[in-house]
Amino acid sequence: MNKNISYLLLTVFLAGGIHNASAVDFSDVNIDHPQATSINALHDLGVIEGYLGNTFEPDLFVNRAEALKIILTSSRSTIPNEVVRTFPDVESTIWYAKYASLAREQGIITGYPDGTFRGHTLVNYAEILKIALRAFDIRPELLYTEEKLRVNFPKYKSNEWFLPYLMYAKEKKLPILEEPAGFPTRAQMAELIYRIKIVDHFGLDGFNEKYEKEYFDLMQAQGKLSKDVKTQINTFIKNSPMLSAKSLATVVPYSFLSLEQHRDLMIEALASFQLETDLIADFWNKESALLDTDKNLLTGQLISVKNNINTTKNSIINGGKNNDPIAEENIKASLEKIRRDILSIYGKSIAARIKSLHNNKELLELLSKASHAEAYQSLIGSFDTIVQRTGDITSLIEAQDGNMDGFMLLKESVAKVSIIQTELEMIQKNIITLAKSL
Repeated sequence: MNKNISYLLLTVFLAGGIHNASAVDFSDVNIDHPQATSINALHDLGVIEGYLGNTFEPDLFVNRAEALKIILTSSRSTIPNEVVRTFPDVESTIWYAKYASLAREQGIITGYPDGTFRGHTLVNYAEILKIALRAFDIRPELLYTEEKLRVNFPKYKSNEWFLPYLMYAKEKKLPILEEPAGFPTRAQMAELIYRIKIVDHFGLDGFNEKYEKEYFDLMQAQGKLSKDVKTQINTFIKNSPMLSAKSLATVVPYSFLSLEQHRDLMIEALASFQLETDLIADFWNKESALLDTDKNLLTGQLISVKNNINTTKNSIINGGKNNDPIAEENIKASLEKIRRDILSIYGKSIAARIKSLHNNKELLELLSKASHAEAYQSLIGSFDTIVQRTGDITSLIEAQDGNMDGFMLLKESVAKVSIIQTELEMIQKNIITLAKSL
């Protein structure tokens, strides 16, 4: 494989910018701060917030409520707003009630012996470590023998509750305070949570400080692939009344219909087709899903379809009065053409969405930091395949447009898109392999 060509293909893959975690997000966390990458990465992921004046206050200690919010936000995609009052000292209206409720419900925390949560109490390192690992469903207490704990931590009794968590932190190369009962700063907590998240996400044997930024870049790229391709296209197909077979009027064979007997069904079909055109336009506009050149070309075709819908509707309303058989045949032919054209635009839209992923020059700068790893070459090869598959879809549509039955055209296009989605999932697995090989 020509490496320069592969690099070129990769430079034009994946739409949308990806923020560099080494950039400065807070005015009091400069780029040389020892925890800058962790702090900025969690901020970019929406896990942590700053204070007024765009400050993070990295040297402040953390209380139990603050720590719990950050841990749960980092380990969960969503936090339910429903609150079940499980601690007598946590009012349902206080800002951290939903975090305390969720953590108690899922067995992440139990509270103090008197049943209280004590959200404003400072939390020590061992407590944060235990809560965080439990939030990520990691249970070190089941992994180690007392003998192993005694050998690795001779200064403590082997039955100390926090030792399994320290052992896990040691094995996975997570940051460890000199004293487990010591209070970590906000910066130290951010570093701990970030590393746990990375180790868990990629299934690493241990966190490698040398590639702290690369881990974040790979995770961002992986998320971008999933969000921008698989989710958008699947939602696109699912929301379509025609593609999801929710509208019978859009899938009947119009050549067998009679204008006299099926006028209402024809009108219903046109209404569904109008909805389809609106859904297509919405898909194009959402998060800049298409390149402007493709969008402009397809917009012209969509306008033509909309005009045909209006014309056909008028013909159904007016043309049927005279029972003109020629007019009836023209109406049925128009319905077939509208359906075929919409299906063709659907296929082209899906292909154009994937094509639009070839418009980013930033991803190579992120992934090329890991180009020394052998797994990187496998990743490059996967991108080459995606580009080829996209060309296959475009060629299919251009060759068959207007000649192939609309449903057959769409079926072929969606089948090829499914192959691409499978290969995109393989790329995500390759990214995990790449992270492990760093």
